[in-house]
Amino acid sequence: MATAFAKNQEEYRKMRLEALDEEEIAYLQAQPQMNQKLVEGGIGGNLNPNRIRCLHENYAHFLATGSNVIGEEVESWKVIPPCCSEEKGRSDEATTEAPTRDAAAASVDEQQGSEEEKGRSDEA
Repeated sequence: MATAFAKNQEEYRKMRLEALDEEEIAYLQAQPQMNQKLVEGGIGGNLNPNRIRCLHENYAHFLATGSNVIGEEVESWKVIPPCCSEEKGRSDEATTEAPTRDAAAASVDEQQGSEEEKGRSDEA
């Protein structure tokens, strides 16, 4: 389990770095404490590879990627109410791809458009 957990931490660090653009990386590198978390920190900012920190973040990583040994263990406890079940569209296919900025922006734009549309229909 320890080997798998270390691999999950490394995959998380890689995903986090890939989600940042050059300007964000430069900013974080100029901040010593932030840079340490960026480069060395794992899930939940964990800097100690022998310690599990933030079960909820490990569980979220498991739900997002399908690959997190601690999150999988939390899932097996059956204490979390189903929120991302197959009935609601959760895919069993694991992915390590983070959403793109364009996809996130489109989602925000779509949400704002829905709120504006609702406001116009309320005024009518």
